[in-house]
Amino acid sequence: MLTKDLVQATVRSGKLFPRFIKSDDPTASAEAKELCELFSDAAGRVVSDLEDEVKEAVSTPRSRGFAKLLMDQCEVAEPNAEIMDFRWKTFAVSERLRKSDSISQNEFTEAVAAELGEAAGDLKAKLFSDLPSARVVERYDPLSIEALIDKYNLSHVTTFLCFADDVAVTVTNVTIAQKRELMRRLKFHRLMSDVEVNKDAKALTLELSGPLRLFGKAQGYALRIANFFPFVASLPEWKLEALITWRGKKVLFCLDQKSGVVTKSSRSHGGYIPKDFEQVMHAINASDEMKIEPGEDFIHLGKQSYCFPDFVVKYGKKTLALELFHPWHKGQLKQRVEAAEASKTKGFMIGVERSLMKDLALKDFCENNEWFGKNAFEYTQFPTPNVIKRAVIKHG
Repeated sequence: MLTKDLVQATVRSGKLFPRFIKSDDPTASAEAKELCELFSDAAGRVVSDLEDEVKEAVSTPRSRGFAKLLMDQCEVAEPNAEIMDFRWKTFAVSERLRKSDSISQNEFTEAVAAELGEAAGDLKAKLFSDLPSARVVERYDPLSIEALIDKYNLSHVTTFLCFADDVAVTVTNVTIAQKRELMRRLKFHRLMSDVEVNKDAKALTLELSGPLRLFGKAQGYALRIANFFPFVASLPEWKLEALITWRGKKVLFCLDQKSGVVTKSSRSHGGYIPKDFEQVMHAINASDEMKIEPGEDFIHLGKQSYCFPDFVVKYGKKTLALELFHPWHKGQLKQRVEAAEASKTKGFMIGVERSLMKDLALKDFCENNEWFGKNAFEYTQFPTPNVIKRAVIKHG
């Protein structure tokens, strides 16, 4: 993403309009080409040297944005694990020599370097080689001019979403497989939304709480929304509407597939599974007691209310769908319980992170709800295999 000072936008009539770059903009293409060439030999260079050259090359917010995105493509080497020991050894030698007979600065440096078996000219650089600016670019993943411009436009959207109060995403004319992948990615990024299905318009609308509505979790949640959006933009027909707090004012931010935002996000089906999901499934599937897999389809809870479970568990002859509620999903928990109770949904369980119960009103509702008592369980941070097993057995 770009930082707030690097994004370019105008506000008119209460709406936010990003200054996207058109693919045929000659000035922007020239700026992108110059910086792409500058970074072409980034691998092996010291970060500070590369940054100094970049500062001389950039002169506009747009070119600084290009430079930020290209710098993000650099993988910087980790510092030598022995550098701290070397530094302390150098300080010890320096202190001992300082207390000895008086010598000049040049003689002192030469003497310290000699005792350490280092060249005097290399001593200072080695001493501070673990500083971020002194590290070396280990690998650089190059971008073409076109890819850099596309990334610049996309980064505007993801940056603005970090300042959203509410976000609504509508996708139209997508396949069943694409719908499943959309919901799977929503879950894997630990986002939760109210889902509305318009069968006549063949549309699916997801309403998410923005990061500015979630105190204490704002930064992490903002990154999750930003990482989720590129997949949305890879779909054939989509629309984004968000209420943004920008420069102290509430403004509306609207985009669709015609806006010029391009992403090469993969549309693979079920390709990525987070580590915590994977570990839980592996542990449960290692025994013959029960089997678990990622959710694959929607559950209809009546009156246009749908949910997409995180897991589906098979236990004996029963199949149970399991949906998890994390702290940033608090707003949806009561609605989900009421919908499941009203529709008398069977084969459906919910797991609730314990911190949600700090809300006394929500805790009182859950403790006095019959459906919750029979079909819900609590966990800390993320449910362990044993927690899920006990909940499933109790439900069954």
